[in-house]
Amino acid sequence: MRLLLDEMYGPALASALRDRGHATLAIAEEPRLRGMDDRGVLLLAEREQRIVVTGNVGDFARLHGQLLDTGLRHPGIVLVPSRPFPRGGRDVGHMAAALDDFLSSPPGPLPESFLWWLS
Repeated sequence: MRLLLDEMYGPALASALRDRGHATLAIAEEPRLRGMDDRGVLLLAEREQRIVVTGNVGDFARLHGQLLDTGLRHPGIVLVPSRPFPRGGRDVGHMAAALDDFLSSPPGPLPESFLWWLS
């Protein structure tokens, strides 16, 4: 599966996921993408068929609902709670392992436009 890491996740996580075989792009790695609003991130994910990984839980959950209400679709969103996965790169390996586990053995077929809480 192809991933798009929201801007709060940096190159270290992207690299760790690529090392595990996941085609991953971190917005923080691309100067032209930095500062993109949430809707733009989701539209980029749709164009490139990438699953968004974000810690911006409230905004992306709301945007997910708005898009579905209008009939638009997206490849999927993985919401990352901050308590078990603190931001700031302190434990990139833990988050990379959790994402790898989810992507390698999802809980059944993932529906179009899925919304998933990473645990």
